[in-house]
Amino acid sequence: MAVSFQIDAAPMPLDPYRVEPEPKEVIDRAHSGKPVRDAYRTIRLFFDDMTTANFTTLMGYDDGGAHTLKIPHPVTGTYTNYAGAYFRLARAPVFEDITVSDVEFEASWIVA
Repeated sequence: MAVSFQIDAAPMPLDPYRVEPEPKEVIDRAHSGKPVRDAYRTIRLFFDDMTTANFTTLMGYDDGGAHTLKIPHPVTGTYTNYAGAYFRLARAPVFEDITVSDVEFEASWIVA
């Protein structure tokens, strides 16, 4: 099965097994009292055990630069391109023997 997850149109070594979009933050209130939500959201991507080579590939995009990420849409689940997104390691993974496990990345500045 082909991998759908991409960064800058390059196929990544594996798809996330779990995708957790965070709710859009309420940043203000309109004069009527209606909440005004931020246009941007953060999506967390969780990966199964992977080789250190695959982890190194993903970490290469944790560079502080904006990227185009093709990840599941937070409502439909369909893989969608998001330009101008940032990709970073959300927390330190566990290194065991020749694998890296408990890997969590964060995609931010997603307009969805």
